Amino acid sequence: VNLKDVVFTKNGSYKITVTGDLNMHGVTKNITFNGTVDINDGKINTATQFTVLMKDFAVNAASVTEKVVVDINCQYQ
Repeated sequence: VNLKDVVFTKNGSYKITVTGDLNMHGVTKNITFNGTVDINDGKINTATQFTVLMKDFAVNAASVTEKVVVDINCQYQ
């Protein structure tokens, strides 16, 4: 995470890149995705959205979906 670019004491919206391991169904993949950190009067909100292909994690869900959109929103207080 490039949090060094975020000024936590100043209101604003910052674009970040997050890299980490996602483990699902016994399969671990290193993933990178973009997100935002919003600072408003000392309150920190983060948000991101990325797509996971089921086949990448050995999940046979073809009868339901081939991919899942992951939507993450967090509020820190």
